[in-house]
Amino acid sequence: MISPHPHYNDIKRPEILMSHNKKPTVSYTKPTREQIARAVATSTAIETGQASKRIEDELKTKREKFSHLHLAV
Repeated sequence: MISPHPHYNDIKRPEILMSHNKKPTVSYTKPTREQIARAVATSTAIETGQASKRIEDELKTKREKFSHLHLAV
């Protein structure tokens, strides 16, 4: 079935797998670090009115600058 929305068919939908207990399980691909950074940069750019490329570059610079630090567990 072709959707009336032009880009709807391009969206990657998770595969639904049926197991022996008949409950559907959804598998998906984990987003990459670059995809997460781009999403954060784009969202921040929309909220602040800055260029997303600039914010993305700032995130990359800060990530490299503080790469020796790790979250406390």
